This record gives sequence, structure tokens and C-alpha cells, in this order.
Amino acid sequence: MSDTDPRVLLAGVFEQMEARIEAQMIARIEARAKQQDALFAQAEESQRQIEARLTELTKEVAKLKELLPHADPVVPTTEQTPSVDRRPILTPKPAIGKIQKRTFQSSQGELDMAAQRPKKHDMYSPIKWWRVDPTEKKL
Repeated sequence: MSDTDPRVLLAGVFEQMEARIEAQMIARIEARAKQQDALFAQAEESQRQIEARLTELTKEVAKLKELLPHADPVVPTTEQTPSVDRRPILTPKPAIGKIQKRTFQSSQGELDMAAQRPKKHDMYSPIKWWRVDPTEKKL
């Protein structure tokens, strides 16, 4: 087989593609490893900071415990604790039949709001059958 044989050329192309894909995968794996190492280092640093803060707080608690026996004990009494009102909350009911007349001031004087309101369509009344023509066809 010579160098111009299509099978040899095709095998060379496949080897190049495999090498390129392998290099890309290795680069991705290395990038992920670097990223994970950075995250791990960051987590270790934050853990060190938390442990340092915890030791500081334990020292402060120890100091406060030393001072505690010398302080006056505080005993909660019934006056200090707020009492909880267990009664139901009653809301005032609207007065039925005592509708106030709403008015507004204008240049013509005081006007009644109810007079300005348009009439409500009588949609709840029964249909007047004597006004409907049964022979009329609807579109």
C-alpha cells in the first residue's frame, strides 16, 4: 500500500481526528480539575476562617460565663412577659339601610353622586315574552 491509497489517507485523517478529540478532552478534564482545586482551596480557607471565628466566640463565651455569677439574676415575671389576648378580633359590620348620600363639590355647587351615576342595566329581570317576536331569525 502506498501513501496515495485512499485507505491509508482515511486512516491518517481518523488518527488526526482522534488525537484532536483526545487533546480537547484532556484540556477539558484539566480545566475542571483546576476549577475543582480552586473551589477546594476556597472551601478550606473559609473553613479556617469559620474555625478561627468559632474559637474567638468560645473565648468570649468563657469570659461572659466568668462574669455571669457576679451579675444579678433576671427572673421573668408576669409583668415582663406580654400577655396574649385570646379574644377573637371583632370587626364592625356595615350598617344596613344607612346609606350615606355621597356628594362632591363643583363649580355649579354641590351635586349628588347617585344622580350622576348611569342607570344599571336590568339584566336580572325576566324576559318580556310579549316583546320578543318568535318568527324573527337571529343572525
